[in-house]
Amino acid sequence: MTEEYIKDAVRLLWKDSFGDSDEFIETFMLRLYKQEHLLYVQENGQLVSMLHILPFTINRKKAGYIYAVATAEEHRNKGYASYLLNKAIETAKREKFAALVTIPASKALRSYYERFGFKGEYRAEFCTPFGIDLGTGEKEKDLLSILPIGTFQLPRKEEKIRLELQE
Repeated sequence: MTEEYIKDAVRLLWKDSFGDSDEFIETFMLRLYKQEHLLYVQENGQLVSMLHILPFTINRKKAGYIYAVATAEEHRNKGYASYLLNKAIETAKREKFAALVTIPASKALRSYYERFGFKGEYRAEFCTPFGIDLGTGEKEKDLLSILPIGTFQLPRKEEKIRLELQE
C-alpha cells in the first residue's frame, strides 16, 4: 500500500468509526498524522484496523498517546485491536517510553484497556501548538488511563495530567 493510499484508508476508517467531521479529520491528518505513528492491520489489501501512538510528554517524560483506535465494523471481534495494542506496548518499551496513555470513551472500553495494564481516571489537559482537542470533545469525560512502563510512578488521583505534544 502506498503512503497516499494508507492516508485515504485512515480517513475512511476514521469517518466510519467515529463520525468526526471532515474538517477535524483533515486537521488531524495535516497537523498530527505521521505514518510512523500509525499501527494497522490489513486484510486482503484493505486497512481494517488502526491505532495511532502520538508523541507526548508527561512531566517531561516521553509518553505515547494511544489515539483513534478503530476497527471496521465487519472485522470486529477478530482480535485486531488487541493485537495493535500489544504492538503499541512493545513499541513503547523498545523506544523507552515512560508511559502509554489513552482516554477510553466508555466504561466498557475502560475495562478493555485495564486488561492491558492501563490504570486510573486522571483529568487530562492537552497542549498542542494549534489547540486541537484530542479528547472526547467533552472535557468532563476526558479521563486518562495510564499504562506505566518501567519505573514510571502514577500521579496522585486528584492531579491533572498535562500532556505536551512532541513534534
